[in-house]
Formats: sequence, structure tokens, C-alpha cells
Amino acid sequence: MKKIRWTTMAVVGVLLITGIAAGLRLAAHTETQAGTLRIYQGKTCKEVVLASFAEEPISGTLRNGKGEEQQIEGTGVLLSSLLRDAGVTAYDAVTVTADDAYSAVVYAEEIDAGDRVYLMPQDDGIRLLVFGDSNSKRSVTDVVSITVS
Repeated sequence: MKKIRWTTMAVVGVLLITGIAAGLRLAAHTETQAGTLRIYQGKTCKEVVLASFAEEPISGTLRNGKGEEQQIEGTGVLLSSLLRDAGVTAYDAVTVTADDAYSAVVYAEEIDAGDRVYLMPQDDGIRLLVFGDSNSKRSVTDVVSITVS
């Protein structure tokens, strides 16, 4: 009888933890329309549609932590151009965040270095590409927001 009670309590505990984790995930989720980004700067928020910015060809190689390379080909928007055209003139860094709250920081020196940092539209959302990284942890997918600092 005691074994059944402990098993029941364990199952209830696991279900409770799962429910809390799901609630936290939903609370962190940022809902935007496909192809739309929110740019936060100070107390202001501006929504932009990536397709309204000039795209250019992208060609480069990303490398993961294991040293494996992935060739990237397509079109996208330079992050520096997007920020400039959206009215962002001064920044030290930007935090690019996915719809699941995963984020990566990209610094002004990288953004302003030319053809290194892009936002690339894909079938399943917008992807941040940072060429030149030794580890592609900053290859954020399903990007929904950019926070300027």
C-alpha cells in the first residue's frame, strides 16, 4: 500500500513539474507574424517586416563546435542595413532572440564589419547568421526580436 502511495506521489510530482515547465515556456514565447521582427531600443518597440528590406546574396560557411562545416547559400538582409533603415543609429551590441527565448549577442564591431552578420528568411522563420564564428551557437533560428543596447 505504501509503495502505491509513493508511486502516485512521484507521478503527480512529475506532472506538476512538467506543467510548470510548459507554463514557463509559453510565457517566454513571443508571438509574431511570419517574417516580422520586433526591434526594442530603450522603451520603444518597432515592428518591421524583413521582406521590406533589400536582400542580397549570402554565401559562406558556418562551423559548429565539432568543427563540422555547413555551406550557406541564399539571400538575406545585412543586420547593419536593417538596423540603419529601421532608424537605429547607435548601439554597442544587439541581442537576437528566437521565439523559444534562445538568444545570442552580436557586437557592433561584428555587425559593422561588412558582410558578416545576416538575417536570412527561411521556410520555418528567420535565421541569424554570424560568419566567422568558430562555433555556430549564434546561428539563431526562428528569430522574433532584436534588442539594441
